[in-house]
Amino acid sequence: MRSTKEIKFRDRFGSLVGRKNWMTFIIRKEHDIPVGMPAYCVSVCSENGEVRFSTVCHQYFHLDEAKKFCREIADGKLSLSELSAQHDAEDEAERQAVRQETRKKIDTFVARLAALGLSCRDFLELEVTYSGLGEVGREIMLELMREEGEARRAAQARDGRPVT
Repeated sequence: MRSTKEIKFRDRFGSLVGRKNWMTFIIRKEHDIPVGMPAYCVSVCSENGEVRFSTVCHQYFHLDEAKKFCREIADGKLSLSELSAQHDAEDEAERQAVRQETRKKIDTFVARLAALGLSCRDFLELEVTYSGLGEVGREIMLELMREEGEARRAAQARDGRPVT
């Protein structure tokens, strides 16, 4: 039967460290979180110091909630494997959302290339060539672009078209 004894946390270089049931619990405050928001994350380590679970980037607590969370893990009320699986599922869902958003941007970009008569391969070849120009070459390219823009604006003003 697991002990219901409270975990004693000690301040270790700005983190609170406590031990119970062959596990080390580390409660650390994240300083880049706005005041008033839950700002503490919890890491659970094995006896040899290997991190078995962490709430960083997933779940933040107020200090009392973080201590309660540690106590529930130590008492077996929360399973590290289930918590890890939940965090893995959240990470995967986030990765999929990012992939979908990126795919939409790529499709838009490819459509713009096609409208200009370029393929993705053409664009990549041009990009490699451009990167090979070096700093001086890129400066000259910027000068040419400025000159083209000035010439275009002058022609538009001469023809009476709105200058863009």
